[in-house]
Amino acid sequence: MQNQDTSNNVLQTVQVLLSLAPVPGLAVAAIAIQEIHKLVQNVAARKSECEALAGFADNVLKTIQSSAKTRADSQMSAAIDVVIKVIADMKADFGIWVNYSRLTGYIQNSEIRGHIERHRAGLNEALTIVGLAQVIEQAKWNQQFTEAHSKDQVLLQDMSQKQDQTNKEITELKQLLVTPNWVQRTDNEAEENRASVMQKLSHLRRQPGVLPDRDLIYEIQKTGDRPFHSGALYELWKGVWLDKYIVVLKVFRGKDPNDQKADRAIERVNRQIDLWRTLKHENILPLYGIYYLKEGGSTSTCFVSPWMTNRDMMRYLKLSPNADRLKLIHDVAKGLRYLHSIGILHGALQGSNILVGDDGNAVLSDFTLSKFMEPDAMISQTGSQSSLRWWAPETHNHQTLSSHTDVYSWAMTALQIVSGHEPYYKIRAIGKLVNTINKHTTPLRSNYDYAAVLLKDDRLWNLLEDCWAASPEKRPSMDKVIGTLEALMPDYVVTSSGVSQTATVTSLPTPHEPPSLPTVTPTFPVPVPTPAPTFPVPFPAPAPTFPVLVPAPAPSAPNAVRALRTPEPTAQSTARMRSASPAPSSAIVKFTKDESSDSGPNAHPKKASKCIIQ
Repeated sequence: MQNQDTSNNVLQTVQVLLSLAPVPGLAVAAIAIQEIHKLVQNVAARKSECEALAGFADNVLKTIQSSAKTRADSQMSAAIDVVIKVIADMKADFGIWVNYSRLTGYIQNSEIRGHIERHRAGLNEALTIVGLAQVIEQAKWNQQFTEAHSKDQVLLQDMSQKQDQTNKEITELKQLLVTPNWVQRTDNEAEENRASVMQKLSHLRRQPGVLPDRDLIYEIQKTGDRPFHSGALYELWKGVWLDKYIVVLKVFRGKDPNDQKADRAIERVNRQIDLWRTLKHENILPLYGIYYLKEGGSTSTCFVSPWMTNRDMMRYLKLSPNADRLKLIHDVAKGLRYLHSIGILHGALQGSNILVGDDGNAVLSDFTLSKFMEPDAMISQTGSQSSLRWWAPETHNHQTLSSHTDVYSWAMTALQIVSGHEPYYKIRAIGKLVNTINKHTTPLRSNYDYAAVLLKDDRLWNLLEDCWAASPEKRPSMDKVIGTLEALMPDYVVTSSGVSQTATVTSLPTPHEPPSLPTVTPTFPVPVPTPAPTFPVPFPAPAPTFPVLVPAPAPSAPNAVRALRTPEPTAQSTARMRSASPAPSSAIVKFTKDESSDSGPNAHPKKASKCIIQ
């Protein structure tokens, strides 16, 4: 039956192409429409309106095609151009929306609705150009769009009601923590009551399909009198969430995300925060919410994320020089591919913005950094720490950023991870560095070859150079980057004592069950936090968001490095090895397992790590 359906689809496609062959461009648009119809079946957000839009576009295309057989004037040509562009834009949007969950789509609801209306207006414009607006039964289509909108609104209202009820319960529980008659009891009673509230809050924040209020006031306890990290861009504090989970509080220097005057600006920042909270991927750092940190008479908005024992990538590599660097750059590539699949750019990728979990997985953070930082704050850094080293030339020239920009930065970051050196590490003067990048002068291989075995593999270096192409459009997609890396992986084997020229793979270890998220039990009476300050503009009520994935720690071999694998010699493999490039001759959202309740209030099913060494 499936083969018959496939044959019918192929026949239908051929018939469409033949009928549209005399009209340049419409055949491509017809194929795009067929792909849109397939995509819409898996779209979760505003599904009914997306289906109506796909049907309307199909009808408009056929109407234009039929009229084009008898007309060849400039107006018809203009209408065809409009239809082709609108359908191409629809395909691109549907390709992103298909990767949204219902709750992620809820956060992006206004954006999706706006795009649907824009595409519909574009199709109507094409009909108007050639005077065919009356041919297509506008009243009928208007009715279909109205019914589709009503159907989608019912689903959105159900989600809003669930969200509102959850937030109401959370607010009532938090109020108990600051009620005098409730907290002024014996120490034992107060401690028991607080523990009960925190347990209920944890349960509410674990509800499927809901990520509650982003404001974590009364739920966070900062530990220590000083940040454990203080840099040019941000400072980091350690804290405890819900009296149990170890977290990091990140305070950005420069512009506070909440320190903005215009309501529209606040709404935009909040939407970005909520969008981050919906992301669900093993190579993306979860964002639990925000917290107001009061220090030195001022109040700052903190981003709250899980504690990563290994901290940032470059610190991890210093402590574990034999780490599996090929796997790490593969993890980074998978995280970027996920962001790009839902239309998000990182925009600030470098080694210091990548963390390493206890399970050895690299996770991306700070992909909204550029939205919260003043441009001068990033450029003001000097020397080897300058973010300019990872920026693509078009970033320096203030051109429109795209996924190609992230690809360029990924290659610079991969070079840093594999070699241990920053890009252009021999150039210290910022002016000279900027001139070098703007001239499209890429890093010299001779400056890095000695540092890492992996860089002696022509395939990896060629990939990096492809990613550094002067023309952004010529850079590979993250799909292609990952494909190249996975083709490399079977030729390397993990060892525990550094690079081995004779290492071979006989068997792979059985994956261990990941342990729980680190917890802490306060041994001191936990003080009741002061109420949230009124100075920062309050965040609006949050939209429902997708649960956040908490990367669960797992045992790993920290002192591991990929060495070139030598398979059993055969005539074919011997010939291949003789012709290989210089290298030691012998020498990343679907999940399958639920975390335990100790894995964090927003923990979610996590895909088991897949061993890709063959």
